[in-house]
Amino acid sequence: MLNAWAMVNNLRPFLPDAKKAGQSLAEFFGANLNGLPWMEALNLCTVGALNSLMLDSTS
Repeated sequence: MLNAWAMVNNLRPFLPDAKKAGQSLAEFFGANLNGLPWMEALNLCTVGALNSLMLDSTS
């Protein structure tokens, strides 16, 4: 349960009045979700497919 809450917290965008508004913590630290909604990204985490979507195109 705690792992699920941590994933939600890392994928959910910050509120509009926050310093990093519109970005999630994962995106702030370099994850590229390609416009994927956070709830869909969370669902993909459970099947292990998110890593393939978040690969850095420069590496």
